[in-house]
Amino acid sequence: MRIWADVYASDGTTRLGDGPIYSIKSASFTKALDGPGTFTLTLPGADTRALTLLACKRRIKVYTDDNSDLFRLLGDGTIETIAGKVSSTGLEITVSGADTLSLLRQTNTLMNRKYSAASVSTIATSLTALAGWTVSASGGNTTTIRYDGETVLKALQMLCEEQGLHFRLTSTPMQVEIGAFGANSGYRATNVERIHDDLYDNEAITLIETLNLVTDSKDICNWILPLGAGEGVAALTLQYSTRTTPYTIQVATGPDGRNYYYLTDGTSAGLYGTIQKVVPFKDISPASNTQADYIAAANQLYDAAAAYLARWKDKLDTYSMTLRNVRPIDPGEKIHVRFKGVVYRDGSPYTYRDINQDMWVMNVQEYVSEGGISQTLQVATVDRYALDAAEAVVRSMEAADSRARRLNPTPSVSQFTKLSDISSSFPVTVTIPITDATLDLTRVSITFITSNREGSGTTPDTISCIVDGIDRTGPLGGYWAIGGGTVTVDLDPALMTGYFKNAVGGLQQDHTVQFLCSSGSGRIEVLVELATVVQGVALV
Repeated sequence: MRIWADVYASDGTTRLGDGPIYSIKSASFTKALDGPGTFTLTLPGADTRALTLLACKRRIKVYTDDNSDLFRLLGDGTIETIAGKVSSTGLEITVSGADTLSLLRQTNTLMNRKYSAASVSTIATSLTALAGWTVSASGGNTTTIRYDGETVLKALQMLCEEQGLHFRLTSTPMQVEIGAFGANSGYRATNVERIHDDLYDNEAITLIETLNLVTDSKDICNWILPLGAGEGVAALTLQYSTRTTPYTIQVATGPDGRNYYYLTDGTSAGLYGTIQKVVPFKDISPASNTQADYIAAANQLYDAAAAYLARWKDKLDTYSMTLRNVRPIDPGEKIHVRFKGVVYRDGSPYTYRDINQDMWVMNVQEYVSEGGISQTLQVATVDRYALDAAEAVVRSMEAADSRARRLNPTPSVSQFTKLSDISSSFPVTVTIPITDATLDLTRVSITFITSNREGSGTTPDTISCIVDGIDRTGPLGGYWAIGGGTVTVDLDPALMTGYFKNAVGGLQQDHTVQFLCSSGSGRIEVLVELATVVQGVALV
């Protein structure tokens, strides 16, 4: 079994040296789903020519054959680490790095790259073109999304994760494929007690040499309250989402008296009990200060929440299998696993594991040495990875860094007062402007106080209230000051907030609140407090 490599400059096209490196002792390439794969090469330290050619950030293409005239590309990538190990047998060099998908980390979206009501294919085509790549994309909903300082790789990861899709490298250079994936690879991985000669001739069957199993249920959740960008009352929720499938948006009242909006999977809850989780999606925020983009962001939050729930509602069984008699399989395909583990207890057989189902291939490692080729697959019952503590920390840091760069909904409170004369022939109108800078209205509080005019003994009599041209006196508890007198009235904040948010013409306009009295005269003082959500940029 021969292994050799061509070394290129960082541009990936200028080949270096006067020929391939032939001294490679072993090579392994791992292809991963939703991110770059890795590679590792081992070489003898005595090959000084190889040590000169192999340098960090240079590109490498590794080939192998089966000691025949046929050869194939094992993989290619960028050298990131070179290490040496000295032992009694001499110096051994280990060269490692990431596959070509990692090159998408080198191009940035820069700031305020916005896509409005665009398909996944349109967004992905634009993003990959920034790096000079192409994409084959399918699936997903139209979405409105904005990127601020993400790498192209991170932007693709965000897009696919929020849409419940996956991506991977294709055999075409500098191309990625995006989709739901899950196609059957046509392979059946199995363990058998007796190996017959005809089994080796069956290309659809591959033999399991070793199998390691991890069953993980600690992260199951089947009831999620998703929150987008913003803190506290300013956080983006599902309130304005227009999505209805695959989960119905549920509404309940929280401890603070405000409504919250959540999704739940009844089947999982019936199996494991209800397991609740508040899930932050802080990368999801309105792309601009318009109600259309606010609704689009709520729909984007729904898509991400539904994809999250679909992947985390079930326990995760992960298997690491070493196979032989198999061609390379792509991550994102499915393979049928038939494994029966039997031990003997007191002389009788006991089946400790009986597996017979299709599973997702999450990553594929192909290892080549002088002894031949072996392939190790990480397969799972659900198309997600089990995150370790280190990966969780990295994701948290990336999310914090992303939030620092993008627009974030922020709570804001403003107050003003109007003092005016009022009489039956002189109504008082208070104009309350809500501009395009406002994403949402959390609460509007209006209090009015009547009194007599200085030097006069009369007071306003039988006061009514008109909101945006509609008489709201009755629902708000009026008429007030019937027969005259001084009053202090707090208009119901929930009703007033609803009147503004549901007004003809929408929330973002100049609203009017008019006070009239049927007789008498005097003074009226109107106190207004607006609690709103506005779009702000975090400082970095």
